[in-house]
Amino acid sequence: MKKTINITKIIFIIFIITSCQKDIKREVSTGQLIGFVALSEEEDHRDILVKVKDSRSSLLSHIEALTDAEGFFTINELKSGTYNIYFEKDGYCKHKIANYQFTGRSELTYLSMHEHKIMLYKLPQHEVSDLIILGQNDNKLMLQVQIINQIEQLSYSPLRYYLSNTSEVSYDRYIVTDVLFQNSQLEFANYFIEIDDLQFIDGLKLYLKIYPAAETKQSYKDIYTGLEIFTSINANNASEVVNTILIK
Repeated sequence: MKKTINITKIIFIIFIITSCQKDIKREVSTGQLIGFVALSEEEDHRDILVKVKDSRSSLLSHIEALTDAEGFFTINELKSGTYNIYFEKDGYCKHKIANYQFTGRSELTYLSMHEHKIMLYKLPQHEVSDLIILGQNDNKLMLQVQIINQIEQLSYSPLRYYLSNTSEVSYDRYIVTDVLFQNSQLEFANYFIEIDDLQFIDGLKLYLKIYPAAETKQSYKDIYTGLEIFTSINANNASEVVNTILIK
């Protein structure tokens, strides 16, 4: 009798496990991801690189696609899951959609520009050089920088600065960042940066770096550092790092 009961229990457990496995398999489905991304100031939106990577995987592998002239891309047989989607093209801001939930249950999922504002803006090609801290006044730094290349086009040229207490200050390692605006065609320009009383203390050695920026504030949040990463800067044409002792 006991043997009969034990066999019945074993069969029941096997049935439960098999049922659970079937349910798990049903949850993993595939679908087609179709999306649209545009280039600013362009009519031809082809050859934008789209990378789709599993956000929960530490592996470097990913799926790639290129846009056509209208800006559309297609990724077939994409498994349901959570993905990070990257959009890149040389000379333009990068864009990232983090933790995109793809169900895969429908034949077609349309990733629209209106939902996620997928627009890549042209990066400025000028450079920032000869950054100098001229002095301090009323908790402000007075700066002078030289803008080189394409001077005739610099009637409006925003710059983005980064402040930190380390010499390794950069667009992905900083404490404070903001935008400076130049509204003239002068080769040299002066700026004021107001120091944040809550972030920097008197007597601290302060480090500064400046990048040419596009007219947009396109960015994403780094999940590891919590920093906002602005992709609307030209990281290759930045100024050198300068420093000063903060006197308040």
